[in-house]
This record gives sequence, structure tokens and C-alpha cells, in this order.
Amino acid sequence: MTIVESFVFVGGGTLHILTGQSHANGADAALSAAVSSWPDSWAPDLVLVFHAACYDSAAIAAGIAARFPDALVAGASTAGEWFDAHHCTGSLVLTAIASDQIHFSLTVAEQLTPFGSAEAMAVSARLLQPLGLLRGQLNPQRHFLLSFFDGLCQREEPVIAAMRDALGGVQMVGGSSGDSLRFADTPVIANGDSYHNAAVFVLADSAIPFDVCKHQHFVATEISTVITAVDDAARRIVSLDGYPAAERYAELLGLEIAALDTEVFARHPLIYQLGDHDFVRSLAHANSDGSLQAHTAVESGMILALGEPHAMVECLRQECEGWHGEGALLLLFNCALRTVESDLIDASGQLAQLLATKSCLVVGFDTFGEQFAGLHVNQTAVMLRLGTPKA
Repeated sequence: MTIVESFVFVGGGTLHILTGQSHANGADAALSAAVSSWPDSWAPDLVLVFHAACYDSAAIAAGIAARFPDALVAGASTAGEWFDAHHCTGSLVLTAIASDQIHFSLTVAEQLTPFGSAEAMAVSARLLQPLGLLRGQLNPQRHFLLSFFDGLCQREEPVIAAMRDALGGVQMVGGSSGDSLRFADTPVIANGDSYHNAAVFVLADSAIPFDVCKHQHFVATEISTVITAVDDAARRIVSLDGYPAAERYAELLGLEIAALDTEVFARHPLIYQLGDHDFVRSLAHANSDGSLQAHTAVESGMILALGEPHAMVECLRQECEGWHGEGALLLLFNCALRTVESDLIDASGQLAQLLATKSCLVVGFDTFGEQFAGLHVNQTAVMLRLGTPKA
């Protein structure tokens, strides 16, 4: 067990952060171990919780609410955890924040179908009211939104886009919950409950400087393919170029269908190109009917390129060079397939240490998809750095 405590002065205000981790068996034992070094008088404003699939989400949620009844609590099950700038699995990670310079509100969208502008406006109103804010007062330099989606809901794209429109002056960063790579049960947590097919949103009004970052190391090759049939509601690619999707994807890679596995999908996603930007469309697995299961929305007629990775560590190093100063807390939402790839090349430790050069604390989780700037993306690392020095 490792416990980290941080006390940071920012612009005349205070930012207190306590973090804790435990691998203990059972929700209650893990919670007790994770907070064992925290002061008895500690009264956080917000507690973020990331837990491996081996823990009972409802018990974790209830236990944290009982220990910190006045705090807002948000989080998710994971495909892996990040704590103290190290990657691990099978653990519970807690991060508690208290500050006289940040105010938070929290709400849950329990029904994601349908979810359009009317639903987004209602959710936004629930977030704005406790902070005494109007939509016109939102400022991307002062306000940010954290999102936690059930990683199996398959509704991230329309929901986060609607929330972007409803909260136009807000920076957005978040992730979809995971359960290792089982794709069976991926709850999210809000206050004393766990939820399925839901999204949790935390809106922050922060006088403490922050920034949001996105890192992606995949680029499109010259090999392209067209989606010719799709089950869009299920994110299932039925055919590519008129052929069964798994067969055609394997052919483009020069492989047999039997060779398609998590490692292949992690190293060779499909890329949707829009202008000068590449957007990854990750693949989860090949289905028994010959279709391909995607992690993000797909449409018939989409022209996609095979993706290939550039050097992950070096790309992140170059990205970090553009980040100003060192922050107090780096909250990381890291795609589970990035971890699959980084483990293959034995790079997880290097990636973690690079992030540690840009923040006193690095915590987060491996996701089944990431949200950034109102978009749902894959095979990226998206981050919030809190307590960054002013440029």
C-alpha cells in the first residue's frame, strides 16, 4: 500500500490532495487500507474513485459515502489503475480534493436513450444550479467537466456531443469505465450508488489554473477500406469493401482471421481522417458471424485507413515538452488498448515517468474510450492537469 499526501499553494489559495491505493481483498478492507493514513478530520470536497473489476462497485460506493458523507463522489470500474505515476491492476485508487478555490457540482444521467438537446439542457441545469452559474457565464479558462460513462453503454458519442452544445464554454475530459478486457460489467459511481447504462458528470468552477491535454500516437497509412454494411446501434462493422469485415481486415494486414487478437487490434486500429486530424476507431474483437466489433460509432460509407503506431514514448515526450510547468495533479484517462500496446513494448514505466515530470501526482484509470472536447475517442490518453503554473 502506498499513500501520497500533497499540499499545494496556488495563486494565494490552497489545494489539498490526498491519494490512497489498496490491493486488499473486499471493498471494506480495501477502503480502510486506502484511507488509513488520511487525517481523521479530513473533509474533502470531491472524492474520485477508480476500482478494479474484482471489487463490488455498489459496496465501494456505499463505503466511501459513509466515510465522507459531505463529499461529492464520482468514479468508475477500470481496465487498470494509475497511482503515484505507476500502472497497476487489481487495486482501488482514491483521490480526494479540497480547496477554497474550486467548487464542484455533480449529477447523473441515468437514461442515455434518448439523449438529445433537451436532455443535455436538463442535465446541465442540474450542474449549473449548485454553483450559481448561468450558461453565459461559463469560461474555458475557469470551468471544466469530468465525465464517467458506463463503458458498455455505446452512447458516449451523442451524449457527450449534446453536453458540449449545452455547456459550450467548458473544457471536457473523461473516460468510459472498464472491467479489464472482459466487456461484461462496467459500472460507474456517483455518491453512494453504482450505476449501469449511465453517465456521471462533475462540473468544476476553478480559480486554480488547469489545462487539458490529449495524446495520440497513431497515424493513417495509405491502405484504406470502406465500410459497406454496419449495425450502427451495436457499433458492429458487418462488411468492408463488400467482404465480411473480419476477413477483409485480416487480408489488409496480411494475416489469417485466426490470428486476429487483442494485440493485433491494439497495434492496428482503423483511422477516420477529417481534415488534418486523425481519429482512431478501435476494434474490440472479431465476432463469430465474421463482423468486427468497434469501440466507437461507425457508419456505412465511412472511408477508413489502417493505422500504424509511431514510437509511443517519444511521441509522449514531444507532447510533454509543450506543456507549461509542473502541475499539482494529473488526472489520466488512458485507453486500455494503449496499455496492451505499451505492455507489448515494455513501455508503461517510461510513459508513467514522463507524466510524472509534469505533475506532482499522477492518478487515473484505463478506459474503454475517452471523452475530449465533446468527442468520444479511442486509443488516446486524455488528461486534466490541475494546479498548473500560469504561462
